[in-house]
Formats: sequence, structure tokens, C-alpha cells
Amino acid sequence: MCSQTVFKTTARPGQRLVVLWAPLLAGLFLLLGSLAAAQADIKITFDLKNGDHISDVARIVAHVSSPSLITEVDFYVDGQERAKATSVPYEFLWDTIPDKEGPHTLKVTAMDIDGDTASATLQLVIDNHLEQGAEALAQKARQALTVSDLDTAQRYSRRALKADPNNVLAARVLAKIYAQTGDYEKAEQLLAGLKNINSSSEAMLDLASYRMRIALQPGVDEQHAVDEIQAALALQHKAADLAVEAVRSNKTSTPLALGDALLNAGHYQEAVDTYKPLASGEKAPVEAVNRLALAYIYTEQYRDASSLLRILQIERRADAVSRAVAGLLLVRLHYPDRALTFLKPDMDQPSAADLIVASWANLQLGKRRVAADLAQKAAAMLPDSGDADYLLALTSPDLGIADRASASALSLAPFQPGPYLDYGVRKALQLKEHLFNMGVDLCDMALQNDPKCPSALILKALLLTELAQPEKAFVILSKLNADMPSAPDVLLAFSAYYLARKNSAEAQRLFELATKTAPPVMNLQLPLDPLPTIELLFRRTGYDAVPFLNLTTLYPPPPATAMP
Repeated sequence: MCSQTVFKTTARPGQRLVVLWAPLLAGLFLLLGSLAAAQADIKITFDLKNGDHISDVARIVAHVSSPSLITEVDFYVDGQERAKATSVPYEFLWDTIPDKEGPHTLKVTAMDIDGDTASATLQLVIDNHLEQGAEALAQKARQALTVSDLDTAQRYSRRALKADPNNVLAARVLAKIYAQTGDYEKAEQLLAGLKNINSSSEAMLDLASYRMRIALQPGVDEQHAVDEIQAALALQHKAADLAVEAVRSNKTSTPLALGDALLNAGHYQEAVDTYKPLASGEKAPVEAVNRLALAYIYTEQYRDASSLLRILQIERRADAVSRAVAGLLLVRLHYPDRALTFLKPDMDQPSAADLIVASWANLQLGKRRVAADLAQKAAAMLPDSGDADYLLALTSPDLGIADRASASALSLAPFQPGPYLDYGVRKALQLKEHLFNMGVDLCDMALQNDPKCPSALILKALLLTELAQPEKAFVILSKLNADMPSAPDVLLAFSAYYLARKNSAEAQRLFELATKTAPPVMNLQLPLDPLPTIELLFRRTGYDAVPFLNLTTLYPPPPATAMP
């Protein structure tokens, strides 16, 4: 017979409840432990270590490992959130320039899909080497910019501006970098914010240039654009005059330097008067003679320029610059074949000046493709140069490139009439009446610099004819015809005027006179209305374009060396 033993337990009130909850509590402890373990499994590491120095824009990468999906990584600097990353690589581009130099605490917090988090910290030191001083840093920025090392130039210019927010050189370098990316507003704001910009003519010229580029951007109201161009031109005159006064007040400046400042400021007759004593006599320096000849060209004293250059040629002292200036004179006088003959000795290894003059000559000969190729080469050698950009605007088959080059030339060559006329022609050929008015305004700006410029007067007269202001147009054309009775462009403009006035007989008579002196490239067959005449003279043949060469194109500074 089997027996069974039964054990009984007695419990006090509530004891059975404790027994029942014990397994549950044990499971909860196990769960919390597993969660803690999961949280502990989020690990954060860095490439940097405590005490490392950082500068400029530092790339901070957090390497996060976890058995669960990481949904968010936050970066804090001295307790303030700076960045958030949600995908690999978890990084923070820390711009250290606005922050204080010295030690800072970086904290990184990672969160996984379950809401668990982990954090890690680093002690880092911002060191932008400001002890070198703003001017030394700015000089390094300029040196880097001259060799097109934009990253280095930007780093040093930003450091310099941190050391001294009003360092003009650093601001100019950084603004040029912004401008090269097309951000003219940012460039303008940077220079306009300088407290001491009036102390630097170069910075003022840069500021005026950026303001003009902003005014010429697509979509800007035409009247507003004209007002802004006028304001920029006034600033450019002020800056150029400031540069002249700086040379005059410098006791170590030479007369040649003063003449250069006057020429760059658009004071061409004063430049003639300053260069003339330096360029007289049998042993006059060739550099002075070349400069005087260029100033003569800009004041349309073509006979005097020709005499000077002929003497250099007879004396066998003419150099490559002399030949380029002679070529410029010849294309202005519409002798393109002779211009190319003068340049021939230098075309195996042409300078930028040679390329520009040769391009003008080919344009006048009707060889647009050759002219465009030469202009592109010159513009590549001379980035941000008004003379090369003006030529590129006239010759480039790419309308976008040509429009941008036209705006650039206008902003970079404020004292030459050609860029104003080119931009005015571009507006006029859009065949909108309000743009004809803008073209007239641009002609007036060109005439501020050169009151006798025949091309500006011809364009203005043709636009006034289109605007039904025949009396004003007639006065201009009559004066031009009296001064240059055989000039084909003047005769064509007068013919177009009479054609628009429904006087076909007089239009035909003047047209026939024009054909007798017009170059074959014009291919004249029938009298033309004002707008086709504008297109022929200023665009197709470049006959009424106004070529020029910058002094820095003729005498470029020595090549810059790379940063050490």
C-alpha cells in the first residue's frame, strides 16, 4: 500500500501575494538589466583626441556603433547644439572662425531606434594662429589668391578678418572669392561693412564693381539698374581720384607712377601732360613713350600717337609693347591688315595684348571665328580684365558667355566708352522701347568719359531716332557729318535716320556715299533702318566698337609664386 505525504504551509495574510509577485519582479530586473546592457552597447569614438587643435572649418566625425539602428547623432559645443546627423557619416563641419580661440568642450549624443542614448565628450582647442597678426595673414591670403589657390586664400582671409574685422586686404581677397562664384551680393556686403573703406581706393573700386554687377543681373528693373550704374560710376571716380591723390602725396612716387594713376583714373589728357616730359628726347625710356602713345590714343590724338611710335620704329627701339600699342592704333583707325603685320614678330609666343589686338583685327576683317578663338585665349590669360572681357562680349558665339562678359567689362572698365556702348546695344537689340531709353542713358555715361566719342554719338542718335525724337538725333548727326563728312558709319547712321523719316531719296543718296568708303566686310546692299544699322556697326563688324588695352595688360606684374 502506497502512502503519500502532504506538506501544508500556512501563510499570514498578504504572504501569498509576495510569493506570486516574486517571479514577476525577477523578470523585470532582468529586463532592466538587458536594457542597460543595450544602452551600454552604443559606443562613440572619434578620430580626434583630447587636447587636439582645430582651425578654420574642422570636420568632426563621430563613429557610432550599436546593435540597434542609430536614428540621430547630436553635436554640442560648450553645451549648445550645433548640428544634427541622421545618417553615416555622422559629421559636424565646425566653423571655428566665429568662436573664441582656446579650449572648448565638444559633446556628442547618439540615440537608437529604441530611444536609448549614449554620450561622449572631447576637449578641443581652437587655434587659428591669430598671433601672426591680421596683416600677415591677409598677405598670405593675397598670395594664395594670385596663384588661384582659393581654399588657402579663403582660410587666411577669414583668419585675418577674425583678428581684425576691418582689415581691408583680407576683405578684398574674400570678396573676390565670393565674386568668382557669382555671389556679388555677399562680396558687396562684405566690403560695404568695412568702417575704413574710404582709406583704400582699391577696395572702393572693388565695391563699385560689385554694385554694378548686381545692377546688371537679369530681372533688375532698367531704371533701377541705370541709377545703380550711375552710383557705381560716381564711386569709381571717387576711388580713382583717391588713388591719384595718394600717388601725388607720396614723396617717393615717380612721375611715371603719377601718369599711370591718371591713366587708370580716366584722366587721359592729364596723363598725356604728365607723360610728355618723360617721353621727349632721343634717349627717352621706351616704357614712357609707349604710355604716352596709349594716352594719345585715348584722347583721339591719333597723329601724335603715330608719330611717337614711328620714331621708335625708325630708331629700332620699339619693343613688343610698342607693337601692341601700334596695333591698337591701327584697329582704331580701321587698318586691320596693317595691325596684324605689326604683331607678326610676336605671334609665335603672343602676349595677352597681342591676342587682343589680333582678335580686333580679325573681327574687322570679318573673321569672327578666328577673332573669337583669340579673344577666348586672351580672357583665359587675363581673368577679370575689362579689355579682354569687352572683346569676348563682342566675339563669343555663346550668348550666355557674351552677356556675362559684357557685364564684367562694364564693371571692370568704368572709364572706357566701349563697354557702355556694348551693353546699350545688347539692350536695344531686345527690341523693347524702354530698353532704348536705357541705351541712351548708357551712351550718356560713355560720353561723360569721352565727350567726343563718335561711336557713342552715333548709337545715341540711332536710338533717339527709334524713340521718335528726330530733332535731337538730327543735331547729333549733323555735327558728326560736319566733323567727319566721309566716315562710312556716320553716313550709314544718317541714311538710317532719313529712312526712318520716310525720306527714301536722301537715305539712298547717303547710303551710296557710305558704300564708297565702307570696308567690304560691311557687305552693303540696301539702306538699313536704325536697328539693323546698330547691329551692323556694333555687333556684326565691330566697326564702331572702341578697342582699348589696360596698362596691366601691356605691363603685367611679375608672376606670383606658390604658397610655401
